[in-house]
Amino acid sequence: MRYQKGVHFHAVIFCYDTTDGTTYTDAVKLYKELIADVVDSKKASRFAKVPVAFVGTKLDLTDFLDSSMTAIPRCIKVSDLRLWLDKVHKRAEHACFETSAKENIGISPMVEWVVKAALRAYPDIEKAR
Repeated sequence: MRYQKGVHFHAVIFCYDTTDGTTYTDAVKLYKELIADVVDSKKASRFAKVPVAFVGTKLDLTDFLDSSMTAIPRCIKVSDLRLWLDKVHKRAEHACFETSAKENIGISPMVEWVVKAALRAYPDIEKAR
C-alpha cells in the first residue's frame, strides 16, 4: 500500500473478522504500512497521527455471546490489541472495538469515537462548517 501525496483522511478504520485470525494479521500489516514512512520504514509517516480504530466484526458468531459448543473463540482479545497499540504508538489516538452488525452491537460507540477523534485531531474540520 503506497499513499500518494494528495491523499487526505481524518481517521482510519481497520476491520477484521473476530473469527478469522488471518484478517486480523492483514489489518495489522495494513496499519504498519500506514504509519511507516514510504522512504524510510523506521520513520513515522505523515499518517501516523491520524486516529485509528481497530474494529472486530462478527462478534455475534463468537463465544462472547454464544456459550454453546459451536461458538467460535475470538482470534484476539481487545485487551491484547490495546496493549499492542499502546506499544506501537504511545502518542497516537487509537481505539479498539468489537462489533456485530447483525445484532447491532458496538456500532454506535465505534462511529461516535471515530467522528470525535477526527474532530479532536483536526479541529479545523469543525470550524469549516
